[in-house]
Amino acid sequence: MLKHAGVGLNPETNSCYSLKTVRALKATQWVKLAAEYKVMQWEPAPPNPLSHTNTKTTFERYAVKGADNVYEARNRCVKKYGSNPQQR
Repeated sequence: MLKHAGVGLNPETNSCYSLKTVRALKATQWVKLAAEYKVMQWEPAPPNPLSHTNTKTTFERYAVKGADNVYEARNRCVKKYGSNPQQR
């Protein structure tokens, strides 16, 4: 199952990451993407990959603290979408 999670191998042990680490990575990626959607004012927001009914659980227990920083999300949006007006 972890082989198909889209996460590379741990370089130190050359084995798969644990399930909790994979969930934390996917939660952090989702929180960053959701912050970008909020900055760009796009609707609907992307679905939560961890399927929590309350997104607060994903923010507090799995995602890296500060992943939803609006300033960093704006910077990512400028880098990703600033040069292509069709994506804005």
